[in-house]
Amino acid sequence: TTNLGFVKKIAKIFNFKNNSITKTYFDEFFKDKPAPRTKCCWLDTAKFRKEFSRGILRPIEASLKDFKKQIEKSEVQPISL
Repeated sequence: TTNLGFVKKIAKIFNFKNNSITKTYFDEFFKDKPAPRTKCCWLDTAKFRKEFSRGILRPIEASLKDFKKQIEKSEVQPISL
């Protein structure tokens, strides 16, 4: 999944308007940032899955749905300044 694809999945699960998501290019997004960024980097989970079993990592959609449920259950507390 690309970063854009991930954000679109979040928007869909949380019922955000899809038109608020716009595509941008890597160089444009990270220009003027203090630290350089790598264009191609990802987390390889092969070793983790081998050590801890295949069933422990779930699909992104399932995890996002669970996260949404947790947020909906939590009670919003006002911030005291």
